Amino acid sequence: MKPHGIMFHHFWNKKHPEGQGAISGDELEEMLHFIGLKNILPAREFQERVISKTLKKKDICLTFDDNLKCQFDVAYPVLRKYGITAFWFIYTSPFLGVNERLEIYRYYRTVAFDSIDEFYEHFFNYIKGSKYENLVNKGLMNLFSNKYLNEYSFYSKNDKKFRFIRDRILKEKYFDLMDDIIKNDGNFFIDGMRRQLWMNKSCVRKLSKEGHIIGLHSHTHPMNLGELSYTKQKAEYVKNYDIVKKITGRTPLSVSYPCNSYNSNTLKIMKNLGILVGFTATMDSDAKNSLTLPRKDHANLLLEMKS
Repeated sequence: MKPHGIMFHHFWNKKHPEGQGAISGDELEEMLHFIGLKNILPAREFQERVISKTLKKKDICLTFDDNLKCQFDVAYPVLRKYGITAFWFIYTSPFLGVNERLEIYRYYRTVAFDSIDEFYEHFFNYIKGSKYENLVNKGLMNLFSNKYLNEYSFYSKNDKKFRFIRDRILKEKYFDLMDDIIKNDGNFFIDGMRRQLWMNKSCVRKLSKEGHIIGLHSHTHPMNLGELSYTKQKAEYVKNYDIVKKITGRTPLSVSYPCNSYNSNTLKIMKNLGILVGFTATMDSDAKNSLTLPRKDHANLLLEMKS
């Protein structure tokens, strides 16, 4: 046992669709009881223990990534019911009017297809005969390993294949491919998605005022942020830092790394920004390093509950 955070992303209710990996408020409540309400530290207490180096092996906190409106609409009321506070790691470009396509594409595959596997079939078939076919085939043949994303036991073979194509082969070309797919669909329109998908400034201020911690998660949520140059990484996090501080009126002290992508440059940037608490996205990371604290994905927690 080592101190760690529980990592949450998507939630569903009547307003927000039940996409892959999304859980309901009732499921969150069950998970909190499974963890044990008395075992969950308030976010600020967890942060203070990290900073003072008094964190105990059994200490657990809750974390929410990506600044998602579904988190505020579904998870926040449950936390408020039990008087629990959490870390909320937000990327900030939507506050400047940007529709970040990574989240848009997730919403698209949730509402436009009957299942995630139906989307994967469409996605893989679309690549065939496209200008990306040779690139993808070579990448899968030369680089794809059965060990890819093995730390996430809840991912299916298609999940891993899709993420490898997206994150390791296509990278920025993924956005062009998905734009083509959506354009050819003709029934999905991106305009107006911000209010549906992301929290606004008022939501973030409310959380901060009620004792939750608002932390960094980059400005635009690059999928391979740790592979960017020092200068580009710094620009991402400085912009993120400035906006979070302006919205909350508080100096950010914590971070989680998008897609678990970080390197020594990232950690150097965190130290220069005065960030004292950092979370990864796996349980394999070094809990003794305050900038690489481990987290357990909620999907793995669900598997533990069912075993």
